[in-house]
Amino acid sequence: MSRSHRSLVLSFVVLSVVVAITTFASASDLDRKLQDNYLHKIFVLRGFYPDSKLHYDSTGALAGGMPGDWTTDGLVRIDEIRVSGDTLKIKAERLLVISSKQGLQIAGKDLLKKEKDAKKREVELDARVMSGDLTEDQANAILSGIFLNSQDSFVDAVPEYWKPCIADGLSGKNSNCSLSSEMSEAPGMTNPSRGQASTASAPSQGHDAGATKARGVFRVGGGVKPPRAVYQPEPEFTEIARKVKYQGVMTMALIVDENGLPQKISVQSPLGAGLDEKALHAVESWKFQPAQKDGHPVPVAIAVEVDFHLY
Repeated sequence: MSRSHRSLVLSFVVLSVVVAITTFASASDLDRKLQDNYLHKIFVLRGFYPDSKLHYDSTGALAGGMPGDWTTDGLVRIDEIRVSGDTLKIKAERLLVISSKQGLQIAGKDLLKKEKDAKKREVELDARVMSGDLTEDQANAILSGIFLNSQDSFVDAVPEYWKPCIADGLSGKNSNCSLSSEMSEAPGMTNPSRGQASTASAPSQGHDAGATKARGVFRVGGGVKPPRAVYQPEPEFTEIARKVKYQGVMTMALIVDENGLPQKISVQSPLGAGLDEKALHAVESWKFQPAQKDGHPVPVAIAVEVDFHLY
């Protein structure tokens, strides 16, 4: 091999080493920045997707998956975040939200230690860019697609039947729906709704609330006789609530229309652990003998308690 050839090969090797070191240093710098901003902090997962492994594209859009319940799947605490080539990888712990005398809070270890299969509360997330190494701007853009950011509103992210509860909890109107200081630290968690519709409950799916709007909604008393439940199936437990032996009573506000059907169901005093959604599904199927005024059926606003007890 000629001297010039050896020099060329040596130069190529040196250049490759320099590129490798630069790339490694760049990745390490990005890892450190991501860890400073995200590690051990709580975030709200958009869509509250319950799968144990979630795959995202370069825009932070999920590849498939069905939305879950925010009290069981929505909040995560990031345990690991790093870059591997063109892929952003995250490991996080799902946090369980339950009710307390102070409102809604993250369940403590005293409750979760009752759950034997703790591995199912972990979630792995990854996102891959189209080409090249991941940059800080790309990583932040992807993460804004995966989690709520400081510009988002948690009120707008939750289902309709939760919106009045969360909005009133944030405004101080309903202490049952207030958020703990730990939860409030998550980006977007304490932002007010961006739309007026978020401050009022929406009609329950499957029924038309037009008639109730046209005639007005009454309250029990003053000549208005209350409705009476004639069909009242019990709700189901969630798997996590059953595992940790979590139970209690929650309250839902609703309108019983002149046909005895529930309308505009919303959470008034929650339980968390996914049980509020189970209560919604149960109450949606309830049937009532309508409220009466002057011998005629009328729509009436009431509150009902839904009891969750294992024994």
